[in-house]
Amino acid sequence: MSMEEKFKIVRSVAEECLKEDELINLLAKKPHPICNDGFEPSGRMHIAQGVMKTINVNKLTCIGCKVKMWIADWFAQLNNKMGGDLEKIKIVGEYLIEIWKAVGMNLKDGQVEFLWASEEIDMLPGLQQGQEKMSKSDPLSAIFMDDDEADVNLKIKKAYCPPKVVEGNPCLEYMEYLIFPWFHEFKTSRLKNMRARAVKRLSPVPNVMHLSRYP
Repeated sequence: MSMEEKFKIVRSVAEECLKEDELINLLAKKPHPICNDGFEPSGRMHIAQGVMKTINVNKLTCIGCKVKMWIADWFAQLNNKMGGDLEKIKIVGEYLIEIWKAVGMNLKDGQVEFLWASEEIDMLPGLQQGQEKMSKSDPLSAIFMDDDEADVNLKIKKAYCPPKVVEGNPCLEYMEYLIFPWFHEFKTSRLKNMRARAVKRLSPVPNVMHLSRYP
């Protein structure tokens, strides 16, 4: 298949292409370009999602493209689909994949790869107990980039952080993924006998399990 034929097929998938010269250059240099698409598993599949997506994916794979299909299960949970139950959301995602198989999406030779967001993307938990992810609907569950210092201090003080408990402790995850990569250490100050101040410095490690020995 000529490069011009490949370009025509790829171009037919979208209504608009902002930089056709870059697309032509990509097809000329890469025999197996990677295309990304995704969907939120939120319920029944309509015909456009079922048939049109299958047609477009098959167009891409027939010219050698590899398609990465992102399953936005975490985002479905944040949007309270299936009652926010991640296991039910995963079942819906698997159901949609089976529909595409039945319609005839070309899944041979690994040309289409399904990736679950919950397994590929790191997301911080909410600050309150039992919150797997931050929620915009609960202001105390997340620290926003435009929060002022007083808001941040309040949210940290109200955060779930039981002594000597690592699993499900959002404060420790914040330390591991935000504090240590940026500041390389974590320092706590505490009044001792209401007069002296005790300071502890903790060094970063691949995980925060060692922190369970601190009060």
